[in-house]
Amino acid sequence: MSRGDLALELEGVVAAPLRLVELAAENTPELVTAINSYASRLARYTPALRHADAHPAFLVVGIVAINDFNDLLFDCVSGRGRSALRTARTLFEHHLNLLALEDDDTRDRFMCHHLVGTFMAASWNPVEPFLKGADRKAVRHRQHKLRRDVRAELDEAIATYGNGFLRQWHPASLRDRAMAADLEAENGF
Repeated sequence: MSRGDLALELEGVVAAPLRLVELAAENTPELVTAINSYASRLARYTPALRHADAHPAFLVVGIVAINDFNDLLFDCVSGRGRSALRTARTLFEHHLNLLALEDDDTRDRFMCHHLVGTFMAASWNPVEPFLKGADRKAVRHRQHKLRRDVRAELDEAIATYGNGFLRQWHPASLRDRAMAADLEAENGF
């Protein structure tokens, strides 16, 4: 049984994704060709991010942007419009972040922001209420130790960058950064 026959036998929501993929393959061979070309070149591009003189901030944003771009391609080919729209917005934000990282001071600020995430992760453990005795005590001890170890660095970063650093890594809002980059029309997207 061919995929087309299978799509005809399936009904409703189950058949829709199969039919959308078929329509994409039939009506947009350029998209499929472009995706295949992109995938083959990706293997050569990714090591370039690890260039010896590249700041680690570019590596962090670059790898995440590549992953999100792959998700966008998958969403487009499989007809997942809402997911594609969210991912496209995320890619726009990655673009703004990469533009902001052109400044040396901003790169250091970006890299320091991991302290906020580390502290938050050490403060929240959804599994703890389900643990008993020694296991619960060990988890609490590890979390306390992690909070203690990161707290001094986090306090120093907050003293350097201000209280807004806890909310976001960059001092300007995404909207303000888009306007500064002359991308305000794309920001509404």
